[in-house]
Amino acid sequence: MIPYAGPSWKRKAVVGLVTLGLVSAPLPLPFFADAPLPIGAHARAAAEESVYRSLTLQQAIDRAIFIDRNKRILEYALKNLDLNKKDLEDARDDLDDARAELNNAINAQWSMILNYAEAARQGKATDPPIDVLDRQLQEMEKQRDNLDYQKDTLDETLDELKLQRKKLELQDAELREAITLAVTQLYTGLLSLNDNIRLLEDNLDQKKKDLAAVTAKENIGMASKEEIDKKEREVTDAERTLSNVRIQYHKLLGQFLYLLDIPFNPDIRLEPVSLPGAATVNMPGDVEALAAQTFKMQQAELDRRLAKQQYDFAKEQERKNNPEYYNRDKDRYTTKKKQAENEWLSKEEQWQNTRRDVLTAIENLYREAKDAEEAYLRARQKWAEASRDKDSLRTRYELGFVSKHDYDAYQLAVMKAQTEMDAAKYRYFVALAKLDALKRGYVDLSGASAGASVTAS
Repeated sequence: MIPYAGPSWKRKAVVGLVTLGLVSAPLPLPFFADAPLPIGAHARAAAEESVYRSLTLQQAIDRAIFIDRNKRILEYALKNLDLNKKDLEDARDDLDDARAELNNAINAQWSMILNYAEAARQGKATDPPIDVLDRQLQEMEKQRDNLDYQKDTLDETLDELKLQRKKLELQDAELREAITLAVTQLYTGLLSLNDNIRLLEDNLDQKKKDLAAVTAKENIGMASKEEIDKKEREVTDAERTLSNVRIQYHKLLGQFLYLLDIPFNPDIRLEPVSLPGAATVNMPGDVEALAAQTFKMQQAELDRRLAKQQYDFAKEQERKNNPEYYNRDKDRYTTKKKQAENEWLSKEEQWQNTRRDVLTAIENLYREAKDAEEAYLRARQKWAEASRDKDSLRTRYELGFVSKHDYDAYQLAVMKAQTEMDAAKYRYFVALAKLDALKRGYVDLSGASAGASVTAS
């Protein structure tokens, strides 16, 4: 297991893949925790070593979601929110009980006042005087008003908690999709890097064959020492390139497996991915409906609703002359309602900004997917043409019209075309995965706001 080396290495895996052109930036990685894995995680992973001789993309995604700390933090937040809701409901029940008792006391006080008033009318003395009872009644009614204000506040808070819970649920779903896409990009990047290693291995073999051929010619006086030196340099360069890419692959693989709490195994097999059935990428007809169901828009809508709800509450409390909203001594209203109104108007503006950014992001996603689709189709056509030419060349080789050396060299060109096709396939695969995530509600706005701002300016 790779030792923990702080948070800096977590982005290095992505930076390496971006540098090699295997994934696009920016790449959301919410599951990269800054702390090492819990005590016992390494022992547990060691017990699973025999299980992970190979790894599928879905296994990697499931494991990343399972061990993600941010997701567990959200789950705890949801639990605490539910506990807070229960406390508030209990407090509201207590207020209802207190108000019922106070109502009984007020009714009793009214009965006493009426009885004393009748006694006073008959000229009988009352103790305490009616004006004292009246002041006591006013105080009790004031206490009841305060209980009503508190109950209104509790009811409002409970309504807010319902919206907050929906937001947390949206954040939980959004995090799951973000993890899925991050793992998908890393996984396909490693697949592409591994394909490059195989291509570089074949390229090195061909360079060695070229060197052997030139050396044989030099032995019979048909090649110069300079030609041999050139071929030797080509072999050395090919060996160095292959070694560097292998080191990079194993480094990224180790970091990737560490993220999943899986023991490092340089020989672990990453199972290939397959493109879904043939389907052309087309922009949906109702983009507004697609945007509205995204997590970002739903959260912005909840924020807008919550702010409007708080503003309506402030207006109602001001109408009821709640002391927190109306200063009786100075006969003036506080700024609470205005603050709530400003907050609501601010959330309205933020909703508009989010809508613009989401629509921009959707347009970009479909354009990138279309570009990736066309690039993959071109690469596949190029590979198909190279494969047909290879079949023709093999026939000529079998008939003795083409040398083994030339035939092997062309096979390398075909493999290069296949590697380029596979790299295009991985980019197309990721683009389709982003569209699938979009249909489930996930959209990354990291680049949308900047683009929209440039356009606006």
